Amino acid sequence: MATELPRGAGALSSLLRADGLLLMPAGAEGRHADTEVEVRLLTDLDGIENTIVVIGSNDLALDLAASALRSLNERLTLAVSNLGSLGGLEALRDGLCHLAGSDLLDPETGEHTLGHLDQVLPGRDVAAVRLVGREQGLIVAPGNPLALRGIEDLARAGLRYVNRQPGSGTRALVDYELSRLGIPPASITGYEREEHTHLAVPASVGSGRFDCGLGVAAAARAFGLGFVPVRRGPYDLVMNTTSLEDPSSGRSGTSCRRTTSELPCRRWVATTPRRWESGFSDRRAAGSRRAVSNQPGRRLSVGARVKRARQVARRSRRAGHRRP
Repeated sequence: MATELPRGAGALSSLLRADGLLLMPAGAEGRHADTEVEVRLLTDLDGIENTIVVIGSNDLALDLAASALRSLNERLTLAVSNLGSLGGLEALRDGLCHLAGSDLLDPETGEHTLGHLDQVLPGRDVAAVRLVGREQGLIVAPGNPLALRGIEDLARAGLRYVNRQPGSGTRALVDYELSRLGIPPASITGYEREEHTHLAVPASVGSGRFDCGLGVAAAARAFGLGFVPVRRGPYDLVMNTTSLEDPSSGRSGTSCRRTTSELPCRRWVATTPRRWESGFSDRRAAGSRRAVSNQPGRRLSVGARVKRARQVARRSRRAGHRRP
């Protein structure tokens, strides 16, 4: 189980975060899904086995969860990849992660996450842990100098809006509100300009490049910006129910169970036939024992990790490969 790292400012920044390298022949653009490949590890197996892979919607609570894991055991790591809520549910379906972060809004029911589970994960027994509640709204300049009141103002002439990527819960929310209000997306300047995390939106607004963007209140506060509330909704972590029930799911699963057991969350379990049971639970969420981390290994110093990565790169060049 692995997720790809962004390249960032350069190859070195990615190498510092990587747990392994996938070497490909020169000229190859990638590998097909389900292809077995060899990965050169840059960290030890023990660190990898103590990693929980989370893919999906971005939320600041995951940073707190990562800190909580580290306080329990400094060897535990939360590897997070921000692919949007839909991308996370699809990754869980395909066995690519332990937990999927989701805040997808169902426009027909007004419910978050649950309706999409039947569509993306049909027939699967899954559980949704309602991790946090959060308020979404327009992130604006301090003091809201343009006097924005809500989504209805996005079509205002001259207003510069920054959007979130398709598949994210925030994008689903703004599209739902635009449809409800009868506002065509083409009438919004900046609708096609997309960011991929909640912090990237206030960074764009704070820089003065845009006038507003939809995001969470915590992100606006982090940048000292104004906030116009639009809707309050939950952020959920979705997992297989076997992860909740199986006590022998490996060290990554034990770590995940220990973390979620400390949270006063509400749990929804999809049973067979498809019926949602709601109730508070102190059960611990588990993950697969096959986790592969994307985050920095804690056993090696930065210098040692760079040295090992360079050694791997030199060997691959001699073998007629190139580093991706």
